[in-house]
Amino acid sequence: MASNRSPLIVMRDTRAWQFQVWASFGVAVFLCATGLAYLPGQALDRAFMVMGYVFCLSTVFVLSKAVRDSHQAALSGVPETPMWRLVVWGGFAVAMGLTGWGLLRMEINDTYRAYLGVSW
Repeated sequence: MASNRSPLIVMRDTRAWQFQVWASFGVAVFLCATGLAYLPGQALDRAFMVMGYVFCLSTVFVLSKAVRDSHQAALSGVPETPMWRLVVWGGFAVAMGLTGWGLLRMEINDTYRAYLGVSW
């Protein structure tokens, strides 16, 4: 008996799109690192901000993978665990909250604060 379902078509990103994504990511990381390296203030504040930015970056990667996996799980009918969602979204919230708190409490010029806020 023949199936009426059409074959699943998987579209891949083009090489140009992949290059643009990786190039913009590299430029963004470079500019954030440059801004943090030349940030005036105490070394402890700079170290806190570097840790915060790395923590935020890593949680964004985990969050994007979790969202993609959640979508694929919904399509396949295999649910993800609620605890995994709590870990992913909780880690993201903690990273963003602590980095925002550190940025607000730093004693720096508002221009630097705005630059770091946009970079974050």
